[in-house]
Amino acid sequence: MKMKIGLPKTIVSLDKKMYEVGSVINGTIEIHGGILKNKIKRYDIDLVCIDSNTLMEEIINTHSVFCSHECNPNQKGTITFIISVPENVRQLSSAFQYS
Repeated sequence: MKMKIGLPKTIVSLDKKMYEVGSVINGTIEIHGGILKNKIKRYDIDLVCIDSNTLMEEIINTHSVFCSHECNPNQKGTITFIISVPENVRQLSSAFQYS
């Protein structure tokens, strides 16, 4: 079992709590540096559909970015991102949540 002590921690924030089909989600990833210096080379954002009846999850959109972001010890940084809610989710039931 590996202990991940000292690694950077992240907090994802979105501009709204609810989104409509076809809308754009604007968000930020706040990175709090750990004990050691790290380099972020890539981050992935997934829009996940959750069926509230069965609790099954399905990724309906994904966004990957290759980058070179230094994460210094005990410092804070921010990365912004956007991802869209696809038009084809209209056909899904109202029992689904998107996060």
